[in-house]
Amino acid sequence: MDQGEYLFFAVFGGIVLYLLYRIQKFGFKGAFFGARIVREVGEVQSAPIWLVNQKLRVHLLEADQPNRAIGLELTQTAFMSWSMTPIALSLEESKKLISILQTAVNERERVH
Repeated sequence: MDQGEYLFFAVFGGIVLYLLYRIQKFGFKGAFFGARIVREVGEVQSAPIWLVNQKLRVHLLEADQPNRAIGLELTQTAFMSWSMTPIALSLEESKKLISILQTAVNERERVH
């Protein structure tokens, strides 16, 4: 093996070790948020669009990191497809999201 192959395996091995460390520290799903999940608060499923189902889960994250207080997990499933997008929010960002959603709901209710 030449130096390039050693470098590739060293970098690849480093990435694998880092991922294993994060999984051990935060748990499997928590590793995506960068914080341990304390509990799942709730979930909302959207109406299916074509054959795609979407679900939004809200998680309470461990409080040692102020910028990672609330976790939103957007899961999309379709035929032979699955994706999960983690979004970590601070308390201030979470309150802003609540306000934006409440404004949208209020405006929508006024229309109908």
